[in-house]
Amino acid sequence: MPLTAAEKQRRYRARRDQDQERREQYILWEKEKYKRDREQGKKKSIEECNEAEKVLRRRRWRADQAKTSAARKATAAAVNSLYTPPESPEQRRVGRKRSKQHQKKITSLLLRLEKELKRERKHKEKFKKRCQRLKKQQISPRSKINRELRSSPIVVRKRLLFHAALTNDLRARYQNATGEKERQLIAKICAGGLRKFAEAALGFSKKRWRMSGKEPLAFQRKGNARTGETIKTCVREYFERDDVSRLTTGKKQTKTKSKLKKQKTIPP
Repeated sequence: MPLTAAEKQRRYRARRDQDQERREQYILWEKEKYKRDREQGKKKSIEECNEAEKVLRRRRWRADQAKTSAARKATAAAVNSLYTPPESPEQRRVGRKRSKQHQKKITSLLLRLEKELKRERKHKEKFKKRCQRLKKQQISPRSKINRELRSSPIVVRKRLLFHAALTNDLRARYQNATGEKERQLIAKICAGGLRKFAEAALGFSKKRWRMSGKEPLAFQRKGNARTGETIKTCVREYFERDDVSRLTTGKKQTKTKSKLKKQKTIPP
C-alpha cells in the first residue's frame, strides 16, 4: 500500500531530526524565515490583528491546546495502565464494605435530620397558631367598629350613643374644672391609646399632651423649704451658751449681716 503525503513527511522529519547538524540548520532556517515573514507582514502578532483575525487565531489556539491536552491525558492513562495491578477480590470486598458503611451512615443521618426538621416544624406551627389566636383576641378599635358595622346596626347605634354621652360628659367636666389638678386627672384618664381621639373630641390642648414617659406631665407644687423660726431660735441660743462657745476679743473678729455687726464665737 503506497504511503500518504503525511506519512512521507513524518518519515522525512524523523530522518532529519536524527542528524543533529541537519536539525540545527533547520531550526536556524526557520528563525530566519520567521523574521522575513514578520518584516514582509506575512505574520502578525495578536496586537496587530483586527477583531476578526483575533477571534480566528484564539479559536485555533484553543483547539490546539485541547488536542494537546487530550493527547497528554491519553498517554498518561496508557502508561498508568501498564503499571497498575489488577484489582483483587479482597480489595473489591473491602471497597463494597466501606461503601455500605458510608451509605448506612448517610441514611441514619438523613433520618435524624428529618426527625429534627419535623419537630421544628411542629413547634413553628404551634407558635404560629398561638400568635394567630392572640391577634384575634387583640382587635383594634377600628377593626372592631368595621366588623360591627357589617354585622349589627343596633349594636352600632348603642355604642354610638354611649360614645356621644361619654364624650359630652368628659368635655363638660374638663371645661368646668376648677383647678389644674382636676384637669390633669381627666387628661390621665384619656392618656395612651385614647390620646389621638381625645384631642379632637374633648378639646384638649397640645400642651396637655407633653409626655413624661407614658404619663402626662404633672405639675407638682414645690414644698415649703423654710425652717421654722422656733427651730432657728433654739439653735441660735444653743450655740450662744457659754459652755458651748465664747466670744472672740479681736477688733476685726466680727461678722456683719443685714447691717448688723456681731462678734464671732469660737469653741471654748
